[in-house]
Amino acid sequence: ECNCGDNGKCRFNGYEKICLCNEGFIEKDGSCQECNCGDNGKCRFNGYEKICLCNKGFIEKDGSCQECNCGDNGKCRFNGYEKICLCNAGFIEKDGSCQECNCGDNGKCRFNGYEKICLCNAGFIEKDGSCQECDCGQLGKCTFEYGRKKCICDSFTSEKNGKCVECDCDKNSKSCHFDRKGDKVCNCTSGYAQVFGICEAICTEDKCKHGKCEIVGNGFKCRCSEGFTGQHCEEKVQAKLSKQDLWMVLQLSVVFAIFILLSGMFCFWTRILKKISKK
Repeated sequence: ECNCGDNGKCRFNGYEKICLCNEGFIEKDGSCQECNCGDNGKCRFNGYEKICLCNKGFIEKDGSCQECNCGDNGKCRFNGYEKICLCNAGFIEKDGSCQECNCGDNGKCRFNGYEKICLCNAGFIEKDGSCQECDCGQLGKCTFEYGRKKCICDSFTSEKNGKCVECDCDKNSKSCHFDRKGDKVCNCTSGYAQVFGICEAICTEDKCKHGKCEIVGNGFKCRCSEGFTGQHCEEKVQAKLSKQDLWMVLQLSVVFAIFILLSGMFCFWTRILKKISKK
């Protein structure tokens, strides 16, 4: 006997029975049984389980091979009736296929229409199509300008060693920044100068003790009141004699010297005369 059922023909190849099944049927347990995956794949049985071996660009859905193609850079799946592309690293789904979209290891890539967009991690920004390190700290924003890093710092901060740090010269300053050495530089308003990192008044009440304080550049000088001198007008001027007074003092000194001399001579001759009279 050589019977494969109603859905095929039976042949012998020597002592071996062969079923030549109709389209949509395959041989299983000696008879032609239905196994159809459509025109885009082949059907097989694995035990009692039907398996569809679909052509490239097709996958099994609801017992048949249906088109599901995301290109060469990813795999296609169905989620219910929705097609999903599982793209390889460096590719994302766009217009039903996996297209290249790579921003490097420090961010994610997206498409906005036909435009590629990099969503970079904290401390990185997009430059030349990839996420590159650009960190100015929490007190400012980092950007690239003409290929070089630039920090846009918040108010009362300034860039120092590549980070935005606090830079405050108090209320009497126009601006604050750091020089190349990292030293703070205050641009003070008129009448104020940088003292120990803040803008202080150049002229205060204690600057000139007996005089008037005058601003000279970023410093000061004291215009002393009459009778006082010194850097802070703290020294009292010693009285100076005029030429006339000096001449009078000189004359008196000479007269006094002559008086002393004559007095001495008088005493001397008086003693001599007394000695002579006693003899």
